[in-house]
Amino acid sequence: MKKKLLAVLLTLVMTSVLIMGCGKDDPKESDGDTQVVDETKEVPQETEETKEEEPVEYTMAEPEELTKEAKYHFTFDGPEEGVHTVINTEDVGPNDGANMGIAKSDTYVDKDGNEVPAKVQYQPGPVGNSAYIDGNFGLQFDIEPLETETYSISFWMNADRLSTYGPTLQLGSNMGMNDVDNTVKWINITQSDWGTNSAKIFPVVWNRNSETGAWPWVYAADDSIHGKREWVHITLVATGNIYTFAEDGLDRNGAKLYLNGVLAFDASDNAYGGLATGIMDASDNFEAFFGINYWDSIYKGYVDDLHIFDYSLTDGQVATLYQLGDPSKAEEVAGSADEEPEVEPERQTVTTIDENAIATVGVPTTDNGFWTSNTDGYELKDGKSITMKFNNYSSGINNWDNYVLAFANTPVKADKVASAENYEGYAEYGVLRADAFGWGFATDNGDLPADAASYTWDWDKFVEIMMDAEVTAKISRKDSNVSLNATIVAADGTEYTYDVTAPVAATASDPMYVFITGEASYIELLSVE
Repeated sequence: MKKKLLAVLLTLVMTSVLIMGCGKDDPKESDGDTQVVDETKEVPQETEETKEEEPVEYTMAEPEELTKEAKYHFTFDGPEEGVHTVINTEDVGPNDGANMGIAKSDTYVDKDGNEVPAKVQYQPGPVGNSAYIDGNFGLQFDIEPLETETYSISFWMNADRLSTYGPTLQLGSNMGMNDVDNTVKWINITQSDWGTNSAKIFPVVWNRNSETGAWPWVYAADDSIHGKREWVHITLVATGNIYTFAEDGLDRNGAKLYLNGVLAFDASDNAYGGLATGIMDASDNFEAFFGINYWDSIYKGYVDDLHIFDYSLTDGQVATLYQLGDPSKAEEVAGSADEEPEVEPERQTVTTIDENAIATVGVPTTDNGFWTSNTDGYELKDGKSITMKFNNYSSGINNWDNYVLAFANTPVKADKVASAENYEGYAEYGVLRADAFGWGFATDNGDLPADAASYTWDWDKFVEIMMDAEVTAKISRKDSNVSLNATIVAADGTEYTYDVTAPVAATASDPMYVFITGEASYIELLSVE
C-alpha cells in the first residue's frame, strides 16, 4: 500500500493563547481551582511563501528481524499484568492543569448513578485477541520512562469513537500539571482538524516539552482519518537525530510515522514536524494511558498488540511488526505459535425465515456487507413515533455485526441503496448502531455521546444475544432530538432494553425518514406502526 507525504515548508505564526493542560486551539474554560496559564502556541500555517514540492511516495520495506525484544509488550489477548482500568474523577488531586482526575477503578458510575463494572471486553483482533473499551473508562500501563531519545511505539487500533484532541495512546511526565511549577512532557496520538479546509485527520502525534517550549506534531498530510471503524497499525519512531528548527530556535527529535507498515511521515522531509526532546526522561510522575486523559472525551473502540522499544526500529522492522497482524499473514503467524490458533466463529446461514416479513435486509446469511441493503424509509414527523418490529440474525463475531437505524432527509426505497449517489440531495441526520454507537448527530464531533445510551445487557453476552433476537423499536422525534426505546428478546427468551436520545440537525418542519440497514447480519422487518 502506498501513502503520500506532502512535503511542504511550513512557517510558524506565534500567537499567544490561553492554554490549559494539553493546550488546545479551543481550550476548555477553567472552573473551580483549575489554573489557566499563558503560553505561546505554535500554529503551523501556510503562507504565500509556502511551496508545494513533488509528493514523496513510500512503499513497504522488506521485513527485517527485530534485533531486540520490546521493553514493554501488551498483547490484550486477555487480562494481563501491568494493565489497569482507570476512570475520570471530579477530584483532580495534584493535577492543577487538569479538568479531571484519573484514578484506578474496577467500576464506574453511569448516568443514572448506578455503579457498573469497568470490564474490558476481549474479542478477535489483528494479532490474537484485542481489548475493547466502551467509552466509560480507559487503560493505564505500568511503564517507566526509557531515558533515551531513541525509541519506538507501535500498536493496532480500531475506533468506534474519536474526538478532536481526545486521547488514544498518551504518555509522559506531569501531564495534568501546571507548567509554571512543573516540566510538562507528553505525546498524545490524537485527532485534529488541521487538514485542508479544517478537515479532520487521524493519527496526529501531538507532543510537547514545556521546558524547551517545543510543541511540534507528526502526521501523514493526506487529510484522512485512519483507524475509525477500521483497523490501522500505527508506529512512531524517534530517531534521536536532534536538530534545531530555524524559525523558532527550538530543538526537535527526528521522527518517523508509519501507517500499516508504510512510512507516512519523515521529519527529514519536513522542516517543522518532529518530536519534542526529553519525552522519555527520568521522572517520578511518568504515566501512560490508552483512551483517557485529564481533559477530553474517553475513547471508545479497540486496541491490540502495543509494543514500546528502547531503540529506533528500521523500516524493515516496522514492516515485520505490521505483518504479524496482516490478514494475508494470519495463517503463517498462527502456525508458528506453540498453542493452537483460535478459530474465528463461522458466519451462519439463517434457516428460520419468517414468511410474514414485509421486508428483508440482505440475504439469509450473516455475511452481508455494510450498508449494501436497506428497508424503505418510513416518515417520522415531529412530535410523532413509529414502532418497528424485526428479527436480527448475526454470527456473534463483532458487536457491530447487527442492525443499524439511519435517519435521513429523503424517502429512500428498498430497491435502491440509501446514498447521495442514488438520491439527489440525500443526507443523514444520524446513524445509530445496535451496539450503542452512532455518528452523524448534532454533537461536537458527530458521534453519539457515551451517556446518551442506556442498556440492560452485559457486554460479555451482547454478541450472543444478537445472534437471534426479536427487536421492538419505538422511534420518536421531538424538537431537535430523536429517541429510541427498544426491547430486545434473545433466543432464550431473556428480555433486554436499549434506550437512546440524540440531537439532530433538523428543524420541526424538515422531512425525516428512518430506515434499517446493517452489517454482516440478516434482518426481517415484520411490521411498522
